[in-house]
Amino acid sequence: MLAMRAMTEAIPTTGRLYVNCLEVGFNAVELILRFSQLTASDSEPATQADLITTPAHAKAFLLTLQQSLRDYEARFGEIERMTENGS
Repeated sequence: MLAMRAMTEAIPTTGRLYVNCLEVGFNAVELILRFSQLTASDSEPATQADLITTPAHAKAFLLTLQQSLRDYEARFGEIERMTENGS
């Protein structure tokens, strides 16, 4: 059984990364999520981390993220969609 939970308190970590760019790749057995940071002065995103997981775990992540965004919007209001230029 896959267990996913929303964070309700800060969890000690070895480091945190700011990311604002995501690329997704996949093969028959795994999904690769490449998290990057892109600033106005960058010509290419700077890769911060690659997350490699199974399709089942990726789907569980998606469901958790969807619920978390619904909860966020219920509390803080609707999140506006970003345009192609990132604004």
